This record gives sequence, structure tokens and C-alpha cells, in this order.
Amino acid sequence: MMKSDQSHDSQNKSEKLAQIKKILENDVMGCDMKLSLFVSSAITYRYDSCCVPFPIQFKNHQLKEKDINRLTTAIEKIPSLHDLISILSDTKQEFNLDSDVIEILYWLFVEARGPCLKTVPKQDFGKILSKSPQETQIKGPTHIFQVEYRSNSSQEAAFQSHSKDFNTSFAFHGTKLFYLHNILHQGLQQHLSKNALFGEGLYLSSELNVSLPYSRNGLGWQNSIIGDSMSCLALCEFVEHPIFSKHCLNKDTRKRTELPEKYIIVTNNDCVRLRYLIVYANKTKTGNAIGPRTIQNHDNGNNFWSTWFNFRMLSIIYLLILVLVGFNDSPYIKYLKKNFMKKVHDNFRMLLGRE
Repeated sequence: MMKSDQSHDSQNKSEKLAQIKKILENDVMGCDMKLSLFVSSAITYRYDSCCVPFPIQFKNHQLKEKDINRLTTAIEKIPSLHDLISILSDTKQEFNLDSDVIEILYWLFVEARGPCLKTVPKQDFGKILSKSPQETQIKGPTHIFQVEYRSNSSQEAAFQSHSKDFNTSFAFHGTKLFYLHNILHQGLQQHLSKNALFGEGLYLSSELNVSLPYSRNGLGWQNSIIGDSMSCLALCEFVEHPIFSKHCLNKDTRKRTELPEKYIIVTNNDCVRLRYLIVYANKTKTGNAIGPRTIQNHDNGNNFWSTWFNFRMLSIIYLLILVLVGFNDSPYIKYLKKNFMKKVHDNFRMLLGRE
């Protein structure tokens, strides 16, 4: 009986790995982005509200709470998705993957039933951004992803129902990175402003540069192909419903109490859908290049003192964080600490002139 159970578990694991591999090979960048958003929601101190949906395999049913420490520990074991595809192509290696890693990936890409992210080719960036014509010069994004909903999505059906009788337009919504996992799966209803200056609703703008400051650079997944930190704008389609959306059409006739130009407020979640993610990604340089450092860097006094100054500043910032949070044991603080120690290590290597 035990042998039969082991055989079944092995077959089940093999089937899961095959499905994961197929999805990754279809669009590895889209999967990388989806995983990065999930990781960002898991490592924030607001994980309880942001990491929704949450993989049921990582819930402590006795305590009725999320086992966030187990989840973040498993996240750290996930290799880059390019490496993962190579591992999954080798039957000798694939079964060495940590079981929690497999559970995370299978849940996110198969079981969670959320929308897929489709990579938009660079040559199509202009066409996507022109859906909301810009009057000012904008910084070009590093990546754009199209949000593809499942055919049985009830939220998409509600939107299509409203859009039958009215025109639709596109506008941008700026938000913090760790909110986007929730938005992608649950919609924008949780992000309606309730006490804002111009009333309750979801605030959008037809100008990218107006929304961009609200999308602050945030920590993502450290092994991401795209980048381990990024800011991300939502390009949304909304129904120009006379009751559920309001915006200024003519600045010459606008009264003081009306909405400013370029702003749109949508008060009904069924009248707005996330269509694209506009991404500005960064890759942190950690000085992992192979080969000896040139002697010029040893003798460069400016470089030495610049590195030493950066190290001192990092140390001060770290101490301040510890004081402010009272040595909080949250996964977010652990994540910051780990990245800080990595930077300290890199700075010491630079000071010593080593690679």
C-alpha cells in the first residue's frame, strides 16, 4: 500500500511539473511578471490584505492563519525561470526541486485560475500606449504585458454587459507594486478611494505622467529575469457611463468644483477593467562579474571613498530601520535584512578589490 501511495505521489508530481513546464515555455516573461507580483505581495508587511488569493497549501489550519514564513522561505528557493525550464527538461534534476517550490508554482500558474499575462513585443509598445493619447513626452517602459482573462470570468462578463450601450476609453491607474497581485485576481474594487478630494471611486488619468508618481518603485522577486525591483502602471479600459464615470471634457467650461482635466473617476467596479501592465523594471547590479578586478580600481581613491561612504550610509539606514520597527520579525524586514547584508558583502568585496 505504501509503495502504491509513493507511486501515485510520484506520478502526481510528474504531472504537475509537466504542466508548469508547458506554461513557462509558452511565455516565460509573462510567468516571470506574474510571479514577481505574487512575491511582492508576500514580502510586504501588508501581506495579509495584499497576498490575496493566498495558496491554501501554506495556511496553518490549526491556527487559522497564513504561514508566511514558510511561504517566503520557499520563495527564496525558486530558481530563475530560465534555469527552471532547464531543470524541468532534465528528468534527473526535476525531482530534486523542493516540494514547496512546486506547490507555489503549480498553485500560481494552474490552480489560482487568475488571468494570464501575455508579453507584448517592443515594436507594439507605441500602439498600446496610443490607446490613451499623450500630450506630454513620456519615458518608455521596459516591458508591457497584456492581461488575458479566462473565458468564464464573471467580472469580464459584467464589464461587457455595461459596454454594450456606451463607448469605452483607456486611462492609467498608478498603484504600489505589492497591490497588483490582488488587483490582477480580485479586480479594482478594493482600491476605490473613499475619502478623496473629488469623491469616492477609482481615480484614473488619461496622462501617463500624472499616474506614474503613484506607482513607486517596489521590491519584486530577487531571481526575476525582468528585474528585482520595478514600478508598474495599470492601463485600464473604462465604460463612459453617464452615472458611473465622470471626467472633465472641456477645460474652458469647467467649474471649480468639477474634476480637473485629465482625471477620471469610475465609481462602479464593473465599469473598469485592467487591460495592460506598463512596467519600468530595474536590475540591481551586485558585482558578480567573473574575472580579476583591474589594478586601476585598487588605486582609484575616489572610487574607494565613494564605496566606503555608500557602506556607511547603508549601515546608518539599516540601524534606523531596526530602531523604527523594533526588530520586527515580519518577512518584509527579513527580506530587507537579507538584501542589506548582500549589499554590505558586495561593498566589502569592492573595498578589498575582489570580484
